[in-house]
Amino acid sequence: MEFAIVLPVILILLLGMLEWGFLMWTQTTFSNAVREGAREAVVINDWSVNYSTRENEVKNIVINRMASLPAAQKEDIAGRITIVFAPSLANARSIKVAISNQPYISMVGFSRFGIPETLTVSSEFRYERAN
Repeated sequence: MEFAIVLPVILILLLGMLEWGFLMWTQTTFSNAVREGAREAVVINDWSVNYSTRENEVKNIVINRMASLPAAQKEDIAGRITIVFAPSLANARSIKVAISNQPYISMVGFSRFGIPETLTVSSEFRYERAN
């Protein structure tokens, strides 16, 4: 009798821990992917000449670093990756690579219990041009 009363509570706690673990894994994977993209972006010296080509290269690096995630977590991710030069492309001092408002798909359906609906990550590196 006691087991029948305690079992639902234990299952809810277990599933909640699984959901939070999956959320942390997804967030960490996104952060690492964006950091790798930003690290690659700062060593590129011909942004002003080949911007679209270089942008696609950096986006592909970010996407490839997320290969371990389920497809639902990466849906339409290329459109959410941004590359920002501060203060401008012509006079860049830093490059920021970010993923903004990527929908998070709940693994066990706990999306209304403190689990965020979207994830946003960014990484910024100082940009030094070769002389």
